[in-house]
Amino acid sequence: MDWHKTILAITSATTSYIFFGALADQQRGIVPLATGRIKNTAGLTPANRVGLFASFLPRAAIPIVLIANISIIMAFTTSYYHPDRIIRQIAFTSAGFLLLLAPLTLGQHLPAINSQLLAFSRAGPKEIEAKGELINQLIITWERKHLWRFISYVGAWACSIAALSIDSGRTKL
Repeated sequence: MDWHKTILAITSATTSYIFFGALADQQRGIVPLATGRIKNTAGLTPANRVGLFASFLPRAAIPIVLIANISIIMAFTTSYYHPDRIIRQIAFTSAGFLLLLAPLTLGQHLPAINSQLLAFSRAGPKEIEAKGELINQLIITWERKHLWRFISYVGAWACSIAALSIDSGRTKL
């Protein structure tokens, strides 16, 4: 296997991890638990909700950021070195979609919401109960804004899979 095919496969694997991991978290992970979208969780207290979110955030953010950066490097490497012009262009587009994560995160002030929720998770029970409505609203706002990042996840994944499929179709057996 040529090294550029390996890099293209790594790009596809990493974008798949990002997209499907985020999709799973959004559908059946901590996010719907914290927002109360999953049946039988509507009775969770604000302390439970902020605790769930605070336990989820670092475990989700660190791998996603790390793997997104690896994927960006791999996609840009493919876009520069791959012998097929079409695959280079698709890989470049995949990297571009991943680069959108920064403005989609920072532009929507998600780090500020994260900081507020993490601060509430360290507060005492009385303060959490007093700010319960704000906590619930912050979690719902975070989820709504997070959905915009799926533009990046889906775009990067679709481009990397398309490039891998085209490359596989052109490979001589």
